[in-house]
Amino acid sequence: MSKIANYLRSHIAGSVSTRADWRASVSADAGILAATPELVVAPRVVSDIRKITRFAWQMAEKGHTIPVVTRGAGCGALGGAVGQGILLDTAALDTIFEYDGKSQRVRVQPGAPARSVAAALSMHGAGVGPLTGQRGTVGGVIAASAHGTLLSRATNPAEAIDQIEVVLANGDVMQTERLSRRELSQRKGLPGFEGDIYRGIDAIITDNAALIEQINPNDTSGYSGIARVKQPDGTFDLGPLFVGSEGTLGVIDELILKTEFFSFRKTRAALVFRSSSDAQAAIDDIDTLQPAQLSYLDAVIFEQLRRDGRKYAFYEAAAQQFTPQAVLLVTLDDFNNRTRARKQAKLEQLQSAGETIVTIVEDDDDEDVAAGFAALDQYRWPDAAHIGAPRLFEGFYVPPQRFEEFARALVPLARALQLPLPLAGYPSLNLYGVYPRFSLRKVSDKQKIFKLYDELTKLLALYDGHLVMSGGEGRLKTRFVRAAQNPDLTALYQQIKQLFDPHGILNPGTKTTLQARTITAMLRNEYTVDWQ
Repeated sequence: MSKIANYLRSHIAGSVSTRADWRASVSADAGILAATPELVVAPRVVSDIRKITRFAWQMAEKGHTIPVVTRGAGCGALGGAVGQGILLDTAALDTIFEYDGKSQRVRVQPGAPARSVAAALSMHGAGVGPLTGQRGTVGGVIAASAHGTLLSRATNPAEAIDQIEVVLANGDVMQTERLSRRELSQRKGLPGFEGDIYRGIDAIITDNAALIEQINPNDTSGYSGIARVKQPDGTFDLGPLFVGSEGTLGVIDELILKTEFFSFRKTRAALVFRSSSDAQAAIDDIDTLQPAQLSYLDAVIFEQLRRDGRKYAFYEAAAQQFTPQAVLLVTLDDFNNRTRARKQAKLEQLQSAGETIVTIVEDDDDEDVAAGFAALDQYRWPDAAHIGAPRLFEGFYVPPQRFEEFARALVPLARALQLPLPLAGYPSLNLYGVYPRFSLRKVSDKQKIFKLYDELTKLLALYDGHLVMSGGEGRLKTRFVRAAQNPDLTALYQQIKQLFDPHGILNPGTKTTLQARTITAMLRNEYTVDWQ
């Protein structure tokens, strides 16, 4: 790789390194897989990305395939941003170019941290719904289709995209936007790779219209964005295909996102319940209030934190009266103070002596309640015995009418695996996760990870759910997704991948069914300090 490194150094403005320490620093994400790249490139301008992908394309044409893996902040947990070959570290592409208040659009580079974009937009009373509360980069959020959880704003990243600029596998640049029939005809008439893609995708949609109509909008695995590309009015936008594509179709180098007006006055509430059924009933009542956010957590999570010495006053107050089973965390952010006060009064009415404890605070005045909203992160962090709860089993969809059945079915599964499976998520979005605690130092625990994936996939299929609603499938989930997927749909997604990346150079292994031994060889043996 030293010759390749020297060649690239002489052609790009960014940094190129084969240093062992740099390669090791980007060899893992926030999950349990690791793969050390041969080369790390930190592009500084778009032309750097173009030159790198063009170089890899030319090498592939000569029979030498060099993988190109794109990485943001490395916050994913499913191995989608780790791999061998050339790793593109987009951290330096972090510019927030401009915000246009009139059109409510913001133009950013993919390496811009989602929190930085949110902070910048907050000065204008605005925000991008799917970026709120996200740890990663803008590009990472889009590539993984990581859903936002603010109910009062857009939650699906595809809904927040206006335009995307993408570097294709051969180094050409494509700009996506919604096109009229006439504009689509012009794009299909373009010579070269971009024209091939427009012609190919339009033909795929025409030939597979009935199959594409069957794609469930709550299943974002594969390239399900194909269902959003062509609208009934004939307009056409390739942008949705890149949402959730995890760097396998192209490398995003710039985005224009839709913003919304945000209220930054918040009322927070923590509700602790004696029974899970009471919590479920309360969810229906709270939903009628149209909260900004509603989270559900099994009390098991708070009980583990108590054992670890982390206590919350609102939870302790309830635990003195009864044994808690569930916790709901609610945020109100209405612009109108009267409206927010009326909703607060409704929440207070859910208080029931010996059954439900309600604690309400304004604008994070009570640090205890505010900290409760980060309880899941505290629970996940590895303890002194190196036992933690990585975000491997979150982001799945359960339809509301089947949720109680699904939750009950988790109990015998947890018993069979001898593994607590606390449930947490966002009921209004039907978006959930389970958070078992593992030690990566134990072979038996690693085996349980794959056993749980297998059983969870079957359970979700039984109750009309989907393993991937948010966060992508990376390398870990793909095998299990494919097992439950319509084979015709799998073939359709492979056809899309082949069209965009005929040489298989863009993040190979992601969204691909890998051999079990390949995944096993990538398993880490311990959590690290940057694991979160």
